[in-house]
Amino acid sequence: MPLKEGFRRKAMLDNLWEMLSPEGGILIFMEKGHPRGFEAVAEVRARLLDEFIVSPTSDARPEPIEPEMRREREPGMIVAPCTNHKACPMYLHPGLTPGRKDFCHFSQRFIRPPFLQRVLGATDRNHEDVDFSFVAVQRGTLPGTEKTTLPAQGREATDKAFGGHEHSPEAPNPLSLPRNILPPIKRRGHVTLDLCTPAGTLERWTVPKSFSKQAYRDARKARWGDLWALGAKTRIVRPVRLGKGGVAPNDGGVRAQQAARGGKMRVINLDADAGGIFRASEAGKASLSPRRTKGGKKGKKPPNLMKELGLQE
Repeated sequence: MPLKEGFRRKAMLDNLWEMLSPEGGILIFMEKGHPRGFEAVAEVRARLLDEFIVSPTSDARPEPIEPEMRREREPGMIVAPCTNHKACPMYLHPGLTPGRKDFCHFSQRFIRPPFLQRVLGATDRNHEDVDFSFVAVQRGTLPGTEKTTLPAQGREATDKAFGGHEHSPEAPNPLSLPRNILPPIKRRGHVTLDLCTPAGTLERWTVPKSFSKQAYRDARKARWGDLWALGAKTRIVRPVRLGKGGVAPNDGGVRAQQAARGGKMRVINLDADAGGIFRASEAGKASLSPRRTKGGKKGKKPPNLMKELGLQE
């Protein structure tokens, strides 16, 4: 996140990738667990899939405009947290998204060391929860293997996971299972899980008590970030709350300024005649030019917005 310019971020990723072992080296990107941190990680993930690695379940690569300027993709795979190699369903619009409600992040509790306890002056608890977003990717194949050992992903793997592996003769591969992207919602008689599936979609699965005694018990014990293998009774597509659309970072435009102010935009109405602009007012508020109130008495003088906008000396 400290690197605001796109070309600096690209150069950093290129340098880290070159230092990574081509025989199964693992690269982990981690940022703070808030919308801007998630967008920084999602940008890295999108570029890794588009330019650096190719897996058996990757989407077809778009035709490059300048083939000589594009690097050759090599075998690789995303290890975590994604169990798919599709476009991230929470990052449909590149760039910043004001008002984002859904973003992929997780929480980790750690025990504060004694010196930090003394610095903070904490006496009631010695732990803290930290939210973070991350992506871990493997470059190349492991030593002794000829190809990337990636299990089945996609719609078929999602349907099998929905059916459940409770009575399967062998354990499923973790990379073929959906992952909890939020804490489970526990209600009397059923548990609701928000999952990111191997098909690259967000779905809400419901596990009632009548579905399976084991599945219901484990669903109530499930935690944020866990994989889910015991299926569910019902499923629906979960709409993604993405806010107000993408904003290119540091584009200097009106929408970028709006994002920097927390999504609020000032709308200024200008009144003009043949002599030029004579009044400026902000939408939803009274006129911002000095006027006399009814009865000839002077009212409270509002701020001179015309001077503020450089329209009056």
